[in-house]
Amino acid sequence: MQLSIINSMLGSKAIGSNSMSSDRAFWTSFNPILINKQKPDNLAHLAEGFQPIEVTLTQFEETIKRGWAFSYVYKDEKRKAANFVATDFLAVDFDGGITIEECLALDVVKKYASLGNPPICGAV
Repeated sequence: MQLSIINSMLGSKAIGSNSMSSDRAFWTSFNPILINKQKPDNLAHLAEGFQPIEVTLTQFEETIKRGWAFSYVYKDEKRKAANFVATDFLAVDFDGGITIEECLALDVVKKYASLGNPPICGAV
């Protein structure tokens, strides 16, 4: 899926546009090849194809519900530290050691965070 299709689906702008949306848009990247944590045919897709886009929180949530992988913004759409460009959010993945209830009880989460499960959380 090309970025233009993502833009059409979400009504958003590709990175490099000069205007910011009035409804608190932020930068992220989506990889429409990586869906629901399924192992891709080509392992390079785990690091490549993260297309930068500006979205609102609602658009972000809609895309996550589709199961698409998301990340920060990377140069050349390649997810690696040397290519990091920017991020407007912080995502933390807890695979064990803290329950959702314990996390929700934290003051920092109550004050600053949104907490949710990807559609297939715990299924892999």
